[in-house]
Amino acid sequence: MKVVLFYMPVEGEETSALIGHWACRRDHCETAEKGRGARRSLAARAALRALLWRETGRAGWRLAADALGKPHVVLEGRPGPAVSLGHGGGLAVAALGPEGGRLGVDVEPWRPRNLTALAAAAFGPGERMAVATGGAAAFYRLWSLREAMGKATGQGLALAADGRDHVMGGPDLGWWRQPGWFLGHFRPQADYSLASALALEDADGAAPQTEVLGPEAF
Repeated sequence: MKVVLFYMPVEGEETSALIGHWACRRDHCETAEKGRGARRSLAARAALRALLWRETGRAGWRLAADALGKPHVVLEGRPGPAVSLGHGGGLAVAALGPEGGRLGVDVEPWRPRNLTALAAAAFGPGERMAVATGGAAAFYRLWSLREAMGKATGQGLALAADGRDHVMGGPDLGWWRQPGWFLGHFRPQADYSLASALALEDADGAAPQTEVLGPEAF
């Protein structure tokens, strides 16, 4: 079982070249509707297509969304790997996981905010205690993981900000297992949290083999 995460800057010559090579006409049309977020969404789609080519050796994947807005890919009528997209601050991110898994990814810049108030409004009691002792590092680790779990299930912010504990322990960096989930937290750059959540019917066994790729991979 393997999960691959690919992050890249939203701006810059390398990203423009990646978008020019990998983003299709439909990507440009659909992301143009997002206004100020168009560039970030387009960069995430280009990252996903580059990653699909790297991992499957196939191009031409159709990117669609289910009724909850969760993305999936199809090629010649057959489903492909589990996928997820995200962007935050100056980074865009794409993720691939095992076919049939429910995968979510999120990237968050560490910004000056009233983290105690945000945690009180969104987190469960155990997670609020973690933020009280761990500060920004704890908050953004938890928030990115909760967002990734919400994306994996299709619940989005309804899960990420429901006031219940969802992240039960685990290391600061790397993957771990908790009931029904494999969760992973990484630091692609200083003051950024990158999280992935993989929900499986049977989340037993070893954690996923993981690659975290930066723009130099392409």
